[in-house]
Amino acid sequence: MRKIDKTCNLSTKYYNWQELLEKGKIAHPEYTATFRFYWDVVMNLFYCQKGLCAYTEKRICPKHYYEKSKWDKGRYKRTNYVPNKPKIKGELEHFDTVIKTAQGWLWDNLFMADSDINSKGKGMMKVSPILKPDSSKYDAYALLEYDLSKHIYIANPSLPKSKRDLINPILDAIINFDTVIDERKNYLTPRLKLIEMNIDDWNSEQDEFPTAFEMIKRSKTKKK
Repeated sequence: MRKIDKTCNLSTKYYNWQELLEKGKIAHPEYTATFRFYWDVVMNLFYCQKGLCAYTEKRICPKHYYEKSKWDKGRYKRTNYVPNKPKIKGELEHFDTVIKTAQGWLWDNLFMADSDINSKGKGMMKVSPILKPDSSKYDAYALLEYDLSKHIYIANPSLPKSKRDLINPILDAIINFDTVIDERKNYLTPRLKLIEMNIDDWNSEQDEFPTAFEMIKRSKTKKK
């Protein structure tokens, strides 16, 4: 779960609108997938997240959907799609579910997440702010470690037990989902094999699960 730069610099019509609501302390309109700014939010988040689920880092949006050319005058253009929307996976996820009713369109609280992770994994679970991936204080490499033998994330063993006990249940819910473990293993294993055989190297760009790959890289190269 990598750090995300969540600058809303494309869907500016939406962003300026929600800023005015916040400054005026005005309740947000009801959160629905038919709201006029829904796709503006979704696609700018995908741009920030590089098409990956904010938590699992699975690819849930093809790259061509969030190219900068898809925006015009601060709005996301959907005119080229049938039925007028991109074919993507995932859901808009409210990090803090408590404020969803009153501030359902708050940019700071929104991410794009794999649908099953959002509904079956995280659900209404309260995730500690220390694991909010766009937080200025969030550092995946200080908080997490990748266990290659099991292909799971764990809290960094150097953290105090109280913090590890806080982090690990959240990781099990949103990152160590059984099917995601298998997908991560199936994606990474052949790539690691190619590196071992000197057919590929650690500098290769990863289309999915980049943080797991980077953690494995740091662990492997540190030992040499």
